[in-house]
Amino acid sequence: MFPTGCQPRDAGPDERPRRLPLRHHHHRQGADLTPIRSNPIAILSKERSPALPNVPTAIEQGFDVDAYTWNAFFLPKGTPEPIVRKLRDATIEAMKTPAVREKLEAAGLKIATDDQTAPDYLGRFVQSETAKWAATIKAGGISID
Repeated sequence: MFPTGCQPRDAGPDERPRRLPLRHHHHRQGADLTPIRSNPIAILSKERSPALPNVPTAIEQGFDVDAYTWNAFFLPKGTPEPIVRKLRDATIEAMKTPAVREKLEAAGLKIATDDQTAPDYLGRFVQSETAKWAATIKAGGISID
């Protein structure tokens, strides 16, 4: 994440900031960062990004932070199992092709393991992520404008 502002728009001059505007980028190759004049200060996941190997993690800088992005396909509830299976199989097949794998890895993205591609795994993962972030969001008074 890269800070893009110094003072939240809802804080007066004597108020302690309650929001810090942040812009999140998937870990792109360093050359992609130059045109937007960003100076990355930390990787928020536990491990450094292969796309930005010289940028330390927040943990390395003394902050207890483990935040990351993830992507998934969601289908409407009640989607027939054969359709779920066909889409899952096609997605896995695409992710395993050298061209797709190289592009994803060059962008600093990790490919899901076989067990992580199962629909029941995704359901459990979404529940755990929701629980993980709910308290932080509530405590911070975070909302979407």
